[in-house]
Amino acid sequence: MRRKILPLTLLIAALSLTACRSNTTYKFPTHENEFKVRKIDAEDIRIFNESYLEFAKQNSAILSKSNDNFAFPVVSTYQTALTLLSAAETETYNEVARILYTDAPDDYSLVQGLNNLIAPYTTAPTDNFKFGASIWMVWPIVLEPDFQDESAARIGSDVIRLGSFGLTAQRSVQRWLDRYDLETPAPKFDRSSPMMALGAISATIQIEFSKDESNGDPYWLGFCTNADQSDSPFRVLAWPASLGVALPDDNVSRSLLANEKPNSPPGPKETKTIATQLDITPLIKSVNSETLLNGPNDFRNMSVEVIPQGDKIGIPLMTQYTRLNLSISGINPFSEPINYAIYDKKTGLPLIVGKSTP
Repeated sequence: MRRKILPLTLLIAALSLTACRSNTTYKFPTHENEFKVRKIDAEDIRIFNESYLEFAKQNSAILSKSNDNFAFPVVSTYQTALTLLSAAETETYNEVARILYTDAPDDYSLVQGLNNLIAPYTTAPTDNFKFGASIWMVWPIVLEPDFQDESAARIGSDVIRLGSFGLTAQRSVQRWLDRYDLETPAPKFDRSSPMMALGAISATIQIEFSKDESNGDPYWLGFCTNADQSDSPFRVLAWPASLGVALPDDNVSRSLLANEKPNSPPGPKETKTIATQLDITPLIKSVNSETLLNGPNDFRNMSVEVIPQGDKIGIPLMTQYTRLNLSISGINPFSEPINYAIYDKKTGLPLIVGKSTP
């Protein structure tokens, strides 16, 4: 009897192993789906800008009060949260909307506005500036393929089903982070993490700073170039941390960023590397959206299995990664305690906000 059962047992085990292997070939949807550039109405841009700037301002203020050093990757964090908003329905939608500081009835205008900001970087990616967002389903729950494809094409984010916390799954998360040259290990996760939300941004920028006090307060305005000395899509502002300003008002920053580069000889170059991991769960708690962390949640657009009537699924692990490689000439404001922001020159929106204390 045993001789008849053993081959059958081995066959079942072999089939199970094959199935397991096929499910652990994790593809990134952003590799499979081209990001779509769209024409955008001015009203959609206005709705997005209002949400995005408030998101940057409020969260930067929270982080600045509790940290002497931090780097807040605004664009990838917003991109991560917007992916969750697109997945959400009912009360979960309201939970995520509070994080994004919006009362928009749906995600359409926010997605359109984000497209206006990130399309130049996403359609023509460069090695010196990379960013991305990702949602990971660790529990073995099937995701909607259409939602995965649309998130990649509309928001530029990866939604990936792991269905495991084994070694292959861990390596897949590491492979995703390695796309951004962060030089950091991936977070460890286990069965206590039904889902994860991760974002990353890395930049290599040459900056020439000059001082500007035309606004009444001392600011350092940084003009940026690429490695080949070509014009960069970034501008940088820095200001003394003693001012107690986490992020300048939009009218102040736009006025400063519009200034022309002074005709002054650059000083010696100095380098600075900023590498941080930011747990954003305190930012979520600050707007009373803790249900996102612990569940139950309604992400039925991502999976019909993630609804309040089902398993109590939350996202307890939410981390954003930043790596900045800066080459600084002229004045170096990083030699003293400062707040700073790296702006997209075209839109005037902050991509990264931080605080640096030597």
